[in-house]
Amino acid sequence: MNMKNWVGVLLLALVSSTAAYQGIRYTQIAAQDRQGNGNQFQMTRSTGTHSGCVQYDLSGNADGTGSPCGSGSGTVTHTGALTSGQLIKGNGTDDIAVGDLTGDATTSGSLAVTVVKANGTSIATSAAADQVLRTTAINVASWTAVPDCDDTVGQHLNYDTTAHTYSCGTSITATTVTSAASLTNNLPVFGSGGQAVASGTRTGNTTAVVTSTGLLTSGNCAKWDANGNAVDSGLACSAATGGTGLVLLETHTASASASLAFTACLSSSYDAYLVTVENIVPSTTGLSVTLVFSTDGGANYDTGSNYYTSQLSWSTGGVGAGGPGTGTAILLFPFTGRTISTTASTSTTGWFYIYGPSGSGFKNVDGEFQSPDSASSNPQALQFRGRYNITTAVNAFKIGVASNNMTSGSIHCYGLAK
Repeated sequence: MNMKNWVGVLLLALVSSTAAYQGIRYTQIAAQDRQGNGNQFQMTRSTGTHSGCVQYDLSGNADGTGSPCGSGSGTVTHTGALTSGQLIKGNGTDDIAVGDLTGDATTSGSLAVTVVKANGTSIATSAAADQVLRTTAINVASWTAVPDCDDTVGQHLNYDTTAHTYSCGTSITATTVTSAASLTNNLPVFGSGGQAVASGTRTGNTTAVVTSTGLLTSGNCAKWDANGNAVDSGLACSAATGGTGLVLLETHTASASASLAFTACLSSSYDAYLVTVENIVPSTTGLSVTLVFSTDGGANYDTGSNYYTSQLSWSTGGVGAGGPGTGTAILLFPFTGRTISTTASTSTTGWFYIYGPSGSGFKNVDGEFQSPDSASSNPQALQFRGRYNITTAVNAFKIGVASNNMTSGSIHCYGLAK
């Protein structure tokens, strides 16, 4: 029985019934006319069509749509094998195939996605921690390190758009200072309390400023270091000569030293130098104290036969005059043919002057030493006169004990102020 017959039977039963309306029971319909195993009837609003879908309205009535169920039809095939775990894409008409993403985000045979660009800007892999992505041109990006810039003492992170670099800066709080009076041209300015400044005074007629690397002791002479700073010489200026006198320029202390080289003492700043030798003790016997010069700042020392020494020695045992004459060094002590003591309590001491090392003439040296020597345990006094027979300016010298070591002792070089 089709839907029309069902409706007809229902209407017939309603019209022909003389009793109170009871409806038609499903079991009153012959078995050959029934389909399904339900026990309720469904009302319809329209005539159904073959293969058409039925939908329900708001009142629960069945209504034919006039079209087949579903939104499409047909069979989808694929070309080649479908790899497990790989993306599927349309391949034209009813065909599908595996594929990968391309462009800003890519895949390669799996569902893992790699983002190689962001809106067309390439992004490389970061090679280290604490880096950020920065662009240096249109669609050009790279990773750059971020400096450690903790928030201490006003530090803050800066970025330079020209160099495309980060740096750590320090905040500086601006303070306005005022002056109660006009500031005098070319005079130094000093703080005068609070946020006020005032002009100071100066000596001389230049505007150059002298800096110091440390405290200067009252009464001591100042000297210039290699960078032009004023430093304390450690020595008092001589009041008797109006501030002229000795200026300590360089000091070295022996400790198993083959020699002590002075490369910062000699210059054109002084015409004469005093060198003091204190408590020199050699490591072995058979040695003497010698002096050689350099004309290239100590890179090389002249050991040729360009030196001359004459000596005068005396003690309670007598007087002797002599010296080695021409040699490969100036012999400071002892007397020629003798050697110095190796006992710490009877060490060698003395002094000598160097005259005109920066001049164009021969370099003269004279001085005096005293110590026991190999001839006597009593103190032996010695005066010497030496000369370096080279006209080139010298700028370094070296004191040694032949080819052996000095166990102890110290040597000081002073400039004689002009």
